[in-house]
Amino acid sequence: MFALLFVVGSATAFMGFAAFAPGGDSSDRLPAIALFVLLLPSTLLFSGALYKAVFATRIAEKRWSRINRGLLEAGFRDATPAEVRETLQLPVQLLAPYILAEKRGGGIDHVTVGDIEGQEVRCFNVRIRGGGWIDVAVVALRVPASLASTVILSGSIPIRPHPGMQRVLYEHERFNRSMSVYSTDPFFASALVDTRMMAWLARDMRGLRIDLADRWVTVTCTRRRPAEPEALIEILEQFNERIPRAIPSLFPRKKTRRAWAQKSLKA
Repeated sequence: MFALLFVVGSATAFMGFAAFAPGGDSSDRLPAIALFVLLLPSTLLFSGALYKAVFATRIAEKRWSRINRGLLEAGFRDATPAEVRETLQLPVQLLAPYILAEKRGGGIDHVTVGDIEGQEVRCFNVRIRGGGWIDVAVVALRVPASLASTVILSGSIPIRPHPGMQRVLYEHERFNRSMSVYSTDPFFASALVDTRMMAWLARDMRGLRIDLADRWVTVTCTRRRPAEPEALIEILEQFNERIPRAIPSLFPRKKTRRAWAQKSLKA
């Protein structure tokens, strides 16, 4: 990439000099100006790609070091190795082996543990493939219930719900147009998204994705400029406050499935 950038950059500089150097016939400048205009976007594109390739990891590491300091000051702590392994096994789709691609460099890091009113919360960074490696901030909340695999999202999303889920539609057409809910259990999804939850989701869920599976709820930001984990924690707090009180009794805690861990061992 460095060699290609050097060649394109040199050609662009040469054409720029030929096009705009003082003196010379104006008719001879036109081809040079045309080539310069064609080469300039390529040079800028390659420069941006090279900068991202060289410095993206360093920038992300610096960003997450700052985030971790803020979380530790707020009462969080670094996760133990066992907690990091357990987090990798959460059966939410973002951590599925075919998305995470650990063998190719994907994975999680910067795992911290805290609580919201006595309920465990984990913040972590997920590194996945998506037009290059991208970092995605995730906040996970442990809840006292067994939740059917469900996805709540707004707008377009690069990771579609897995084929085992089906779209759940509600009586409010405006909500169905602005939000998408997929679940392996439509009855659970209908009980979860009541009128109060529906109003909040329609108002505050822009560019966010919420996954529910077993005992965990996770929130991820899908915006081009992602939200910081502190903001995702607030979203998760608000979501938790709006979970209908009947959910824990209708769907009591069961043995955790660890779906992705089992599939990884079979692969």
